Amino acid sequence: MRNLHLSGNSPFFLASFLKSFAELTFVTGLPFYAIHLGAGPMELGIVGAAGMGVYTLSCLAISRWVDRLPPKMLAVASLVLASFNAVSVFMVDSVYSLVLVAGINGFLSGGYWPPVMTWISRRSADTDLTRQLCYFNLSWSIGGPIGTVVTGFLFEVSPALPFFVAASALLCASFVMAGVRGERPTQHTGEESHHESHGSIQGRRSGKRYFLYLSWISMLATFFLMGNIRYQLPKRAIAGGMTESEVAIFLFLMSVAQLILFVVLLRSDRWQFRFRYIFLAHVVSILSMFVLFWSISPMALLLSMLLYGAGNSVTYFSSLYYGMVFRTVRGRNTAIHESTIGGGFLCGAFVGGLVAERWGLSAPYPLCAGITLVATSLWAIAARRESRAV
Repeated sequence: MRNLHLSGNSPFFLASFLKSFAELTFVTGLPFYAIHLGAGPMELGIVGAAGMGVYTLSCLAISRWVDRLPPKMLAVASLVLASFNAVSVFMVDSVYSLVLVAGINGFLSGGYWPPVMTWISRRSADTDLTRQLCYFNLSWSIGGPIGTVVTGFLFEVSPALPFFVAASALLCASFVMAGVRGERPTQHTGEESHHESHGSIQGRRSGKRYFLYLSWISMLATFFLMGNIRYQLPKRAIAGGMTESEVAIFLFLMSVAQLILFVVLLRSDRWQFRFRYIFLAHVVSILSMFVLFWSISPMALLLSMLLYGAGNSVTYFSSLYYGMVFRTVRGRNTAIHESTIGGGFLCGAFVGGLVAERWGLSAPYPLCAGITLVATSLWAIAARRESRAV
């Protein structure tokens, strides 16, 4: 066993798979457990908003320091503490006690994802950055669907079981990260064979930092939708007669669509610094929301989850890539990238809960479509200005 080791960035990919599995097991199980305790739409929104609100604040707080803090210490500590927090869920006997548990989970997730993303980028050459980021995306996007679908079946066996499984996966991830020996930052200069491709990367991104800022706006919109899907959709589906395992399967299919698009993005760099791909991603996300508004049938859920998963994949990868390609502030950009996830999710879960409580369980989805349309309009303005400049 002493000779067993994972080479390159493999430990990060394995740990992120386990972390994502645990995270989605926790996040999928939390609204199920809240509904089990009698939560309504507004209370579900508050639980979701608490977790992602604290996550947003922790990412913003760490954004100034992540380039200087020891990532290994942060990652291992957050994983170990998160495992204890996951176990504490089954001791909770009220909906509002879940708010504290969700908030602690958000805080600890903020101590894991930005440092690990930054650590991976430091160990990756510019010419290999897209591939390494895609492997990272694949690792967590494979773990997420498995955690999602498993949770529904585990919850039907025992409401406490998903959280014990999540805790076990988090502890395993902490052992993997503890075994990483050092940072080994990659040297980005001095390799003659990389000059041509590095020059093409510089040429594509030259003067286009606004792609990064617009992608953050898109992330806010996209995860506004995600907040409603994760915390409002289960209530509507269960009220319509579905079981927890059936809801989990549809959420699993959303993640599968996301995973497939990550593979597609890995095989080509044509989507980088081009407007049309973000436009298409937003259009399919808007369509998914209208499908959810019109129907909650199995076929409608299947179509909407596949559409949203595909659109979210493009938006997420774009934001992460544009933040990393400007490598002088990769840690800060990564933390902001993650805070946009939390901010969008927070607003989506909370506002969606308010809207659903006041106007019905189908009401949040036209609002989601409108939010995404605003982000699309900003990209359209930027595209028009660029075409005029050319």
